Amino acid sequence: MVNSTHDGLEQEALATDLALAKWDGSEAVSNKEIAETTTVGDTAVNDTVALATEITLASIPTVALQGGSSTKSTGNPHIRLRLDDNTLAAINTDQAQEVLVIPQQRLTVMPNMPAAVMGLLNHRSRIFWVLDLPQLFGLTPLDPRSPEYHLAILRVNNKPIGLAVQEVQGVTRFSTELIQSAIDNELSPGLIPYIQGCIPQNDEKLLVLDAVAISSYSGYQA
Repeated sequence: MVNSTHDGLEQEALATDLALAKWDGSEAVSNKEIAETTTVGDTAVNDTVALATEITLASIPTVALQGGSSTKSTGNPHIRLRLDDNTLAAINTDQAQEVLVIPQQRLTVMPNMPAAVMGLLNHRSRIFWVLDLPQLFGLTPLDPRSPEYHLAILRVNNKPIGLAVQEVQGVTRFSTELIQSAIDNELSPGLIPYIQGCIPQNDEKLLVLDAVAISSYSGYQA
């Protein structure tokens, strides 16, 4: 027999933790809680998990730097992200090793949060925040009416954070010697705290993200 009183207290405690924005994604969630907190049907959830499995770093294309050497790219691998029509970003694969496409309904919107905080995502028995990365950087926000979102999952100190972007374009390689100062390139002040620097391209700049700084964003901290 199921103890409904005990289950009710567990659900209430979980809801309280989420409402206070104190969940740091470090604890596992039971299968029962996953089923209760998911906002779409089992079929949609299974489809999303399958899709996430398919989008591995090995399966997305390698993208060469524009304006670089004609020889094969060398250096550290980075996931290349399209933030808006004019801005690209890259994050080291040591810090972002998973790429997802999720339906909009998978996000649980929380009240009284900054505009850049899209909500909470329950994925692989963990609950973590998802940020609208373009909006955090003062760029054009993602369309809230979009039926799906493209995410790169950032992990710092085993703490996951979802970075929602316009598009995940592929993997690119470059050495740290190519990174130029953000200040010298006259970037928006709102960008500078979250990037290591940038790499000029033919027609645009490639922002090199600072994973530690983004993970320390105070907007979702209790």
